[in-house]
Amino acid sequence: MASNQDFDLPPISSFDLQSLTDERSKTLYSLLQRNHQDHAVLSEPKLIFHNHMPHMLGSAYLLEYPCEKLIEMYQNESPQLKSLNDGLIRTGITKDNWRQFLGKKKYTFTFIPSRNKLTIETRYTAAYTTFFDQELANTQNDWKELVNEYLFTPPQPLINGFIGGLGHAFIHLAYAYEFSHPQIATEALSLGCTDRDPIHHYLDTPYPDTSTYKTTSAKEILHRVHTDIRFSSLFSVPGFINIATTFAHAEHALLEHWNAWDIVNPAKQFRDVVDLAGLLLIGSRNGEGEYDFFLAHLLTVGHALRVLLPSFPWGYRVGVLRQFWLFVLYVYVAQLRPGVGDGEDVSGVELRGRDWGWVYGRCLEGEFWGDAHVVKVVRAFRMLEEWKNEKDGWCLRAAVSFLEGFRGWTGFGVGVESVEVEE
Repeated sequence: MASNQDFDLPPISSFDLQSLTDERSKTLYSLLQRNHQDHAVLSEPKLIFHNHMPHMLGSAYLLEYPCEKLIEMYQNESPQLKSLNDGLIRTGITKDNWRQFLGKKKYTFTFIPSRNKLTIETRYTAAYTTFFDQELANTQNDWKELVNEYLFTPPQPLINGFIGGLGHAFIHLAYAYEFSHPQIATEALSLGCTDRDPIHHYLDTPYPDTSTYKTTSAKEILHRVHTDIRFSSLFSVPGFINIATTFAHAEHALLEHWNAWDIVNPAKQFRDVVDLAGLLLIGSRNGEGEYDFFLAHLLTVGHALRVLLPSFPWGYRVGVLRQFWLFVLYVYVAQLRPGVGDGEDVSGVELRGRDWGWVYGRCLEGEFWGDAHVVKVVRAFRMLEEWKNEKDGWCLRAAVSFLEGFRGWTGFGVGVESVEVEE
């Protein structure tokens, strides 16, 4: 396996949003601050849904949406989010106890005055954000120092398992880095704590190599998973709930394929996986023009990691890549292991003069201009094109095809009603 020193990626451009004086930048900054002050980072039901406001507004801003559209997006999205004043306790996390509640959405505290019980439900989604806001103040607003302290301090560093909650903590943190925004960073840390993925156990200590084969090709592994009968009888419909079922009943098979990936050129192999994510998403469109919602997250989390990895300490980069790869595998299995195409349908898309300016305009003027995941997918394809050094190539055609054909999302299965969360 390659060393972390081999994992070199050029940094992605970023800017200090707060220092920009144009009207669009000031509008975005104001909306992001209002979101931080008014909304929790997790929402009902069961604190499973995420606050996408920074992703949505940040993407729209970078896709050149005007001020009035940014404001309208905020106004449309805000009622869907959980208010910080809606029964959320905002204290209780301290520097001494913050690790005690990792991966917990909420807890119940029972007070017994004169033997009469009083039960109070405390939801850590807000308390963690308050804690990290205070820690930010203690570092004189040095949010990168704060991120490094809490993400990368052993033993069992928080970075291991940060991909929980469909990678939203990574996505959130990427927008903090792109916009140099301290409060988005504290929100990301809060998400990483409450959504911590149990797969951190495979990363905290060296896990036995259970692979029965080795390959540097992620695509070959997905082909093998696609035909692996050990996954065949687990479930018949896609959806988030299948992730837990996979680990409960096919953990050995999943880890066998995870360990089969031989990382010898991490930068190239990382790009190959993100490329695969694009192929899976484009290939997921059904007859109604709906794309797989969960496969979209493979692409957008890959985009987030392309932003973040150049800023991460060298010693953690390959570990983050392996975490991402396990995420790709378990989501792929949960979504019924679709065949991996070669993208030829997209390669045949005729551009007819349509460029990224057309793509951005279609985002802004189309029916789904306010869909947070649509704008993130478009940004991810643009990033991938730049990464691959394409010119009017597959990624632009994929974005054109995606926007022309998009009619909604699919792949939810039974939905979140059957999801059990640790409380």
